[in-house]
Amino acid sequence: MRPVRRALRGIRWEAGLVRRAVRADLLDVHGATVTAHTSWLRKPFVLHLHGTDIRVRRYEARYSGLVADAVRRARDVYYTTPDLAEHVMDLRPDAVLQPVIVDVEELAAHHGGRGPVPVIFPSRWDADKGGGPPAGGAPHTPGGVRGLDCDRGPAVRRGRSSVRRATTGSGCARG
Repeated sequence: MRPVRRALRGIRWEAGLVRRAVRADLLDVHGATVTAHTSWLRKPFVLHLHGTDIRVRRYEARYSGLVADAVRRARDVYYTTPDLAEHVMDLRPDAVLQPVIVDVEELAAHHGGRGPVPVIFPSRWDADKGGGPPAGGAPHTPGGVRGLDCDRGPAVRRGRSSVRRATTGSGCARG
């Protein structure tokens, strides 16, 4: 029954994507492998590279052509961390570093000083990023900032993620 539910969830996701995309003039694509689902629409798109797609998938035989094609065909390409430049710039010298910045001091001012500011972000803490987060926090973040480990690999499914986990509806594990 699980494979059927998974297939139905995939069909609903694809249908929603198509419904939104056919009305759009420009697609805002996050992740180079997503173009496997959007390229048939023949719509112009901008591409945001967040890490695993360009740092890992680009070099895997199964995905390398898809990733390189997506990066080359995109109207504009953005990458979120400086370390990704070495993986992007040979394909797109005009790619732009556009970091995702959270100003925790500004958030604290709005939070009223009632303890740590609850900031939650989705991430995939793969070995290429140094493994899991240190105990009590997410990688490269101040205290109080937590992440969602969205690696759906076998280790997470077997409960062996390096992150304290509680399954959510999105398939991520709460850190």
